[in-house]
Amino acid sequence: MFERASEEEKEPDGQMALPPDLTGMDDGELAERLLDRIRTGNIVDAEELEVSSERGLIRLEGFLPSEKSRKLLLQYLTDTLGMRAPV
Repeated sequence: MFERASEEEKEPDGQMALPPDLTGMDDGELAERLLDRIRTGNIVDAEELEVSSERGLIRLEGFLPSEKSRKLLLQYLTDTLGMRAPV
């Protein structure tokens, strides 16, 4: 599971700030958009990757072809999207 990065990024209501194109979505829309960003970014072969979200917590499940792919995806999620490493 992933969460947004840091306490400093919290909005006044206590929610973590999301990139502008991922805000104001319900969990299903958030998961769909995130998976789309992973796939269109050509970071990894995400054909067997599933993304779900519950109350803003992101869950990734599935198969990646290599450890290198897993590390690339984690780097993309943490560095590019500002998510905290897996919980």
